[in-house]
Amino acid sequence: MATKIPLFQFSFLLILLSGLGSCSDRATSQFLSTLPNSQPRVEITQIRDFKPQPDPTPVYLEGVVGKQVPFLAMRVYELQDATGKIWVLTKENPPRMGAKVLIKGTVKHHDITLGGKTTTEVYVEQQELLTKTEDAPSKPLGS
Repeated sequence: MATKIPLFQFSFLLILLSGLGSCSDRATSQFLSTLPNSQPRVEITQIRDFKPQPDPTPVYLEGVVGKQVPFLAMRVYELQDATGKIWVLTKENPPRMGAKVLIKGTVKHHDITLGGKTTTEVYVEQQELLTKTEDAPSKPLGS
């Protein structure tokens, strides 16, 4: 089921995200990861490999959760792997900063025109959080 976001909110979201950071140095490289509970191996896409795609192709991403941005009906968090960073849009509460996650999502893109210059912002819409490993809370100094 597709999520409907009013055009103004969506444009504002993308402008905000493009200002916070974007992916760069996209190249092609992939590796395999095994899911827990005897699930089959899936092909993990490295963040630098993301490009705008005409059709909603499912992808698997593995990385560490960074910055988070709350919105009315959606949440956005930054996911980072060894090759780069990308924004992930989700309806769920995002994992904590520092958590290592494996997600299934769909690559999305939106063209943004500012001052006559058009850029394409690529992001991922999360379909499923497959695994999550929270970092242990750090102990206060002196304990």
